[in-house]
Amino acid sequence: MIREVDKNGAHIGIRTVPFIDQDIIKFSKNRNPFNHMTVAFLRDSVVNAGGYPNFYLKEDYALWATLLAKGIKAVNINEVLVDATAGREMYRHRGGLGYVRSEFDMQRHLIDCGLKTKLEAFFLGLPRMLVFLLPPSMRGFIYERLLRTTCKDPSGL
Repeated sequence: MIREVDKNGAHIGIRTVPFIDQDIIKFSKNRNPFNHMTVAFLRDSVVNAGGYPNFYLKEDYALWATLLAKGIKAVNINEVLVDATAGREMYRHRGGLGYVRSEFDMQRHLIDCGLKTKLEAFFLGLPRMLVFLLPPSMRGFIYERLLRTTCKDPSGL
C-alpha cells in the first residue's frame, strides 16, 4: 500500500490494493492492482512476458495485466511501504484526451489478456474515461473520497 501525502506532508489517504492472487486478478478488471513504486518482481518473468508494453501512461498496468494473464502468481503486502506525494496537482495532470485514449487502449489490452469481456470493458471502462474528462476538482473528489481509504492516524492504518 502507499500513503498519499500532499506537498506539505499532510496525509491524504491510503491507496489500498488486494492482497491475494485471486483478488488481485478480480481487482485488475477495474483498476491497477499494484502500486508500482512498491513492486518487486523477477526480471526473467518480465523479460519472458515481452517486457513493458508500449502503452502511453499505463505501461505498468499493461505489464501487470500481461503477467496475470500468463498465470504469474502475485501478492501485495498489507502495510504502507511508501509515502507518495499526491493531491490537487496530481489530479490536475491526470485528465484530458490523452488519458481517455490511453484508457481505451488499456481496456482493449485487458480484453486481449482475457481479464475482461468486451461488455465489461464498456461498462467498467467508460466511467473511467469520463472521470478523465472531469474538471480537476471533481477528479480530486473522486480520487480522495471514493478511491482512497482515509488516513485515521499518522501511521495511516
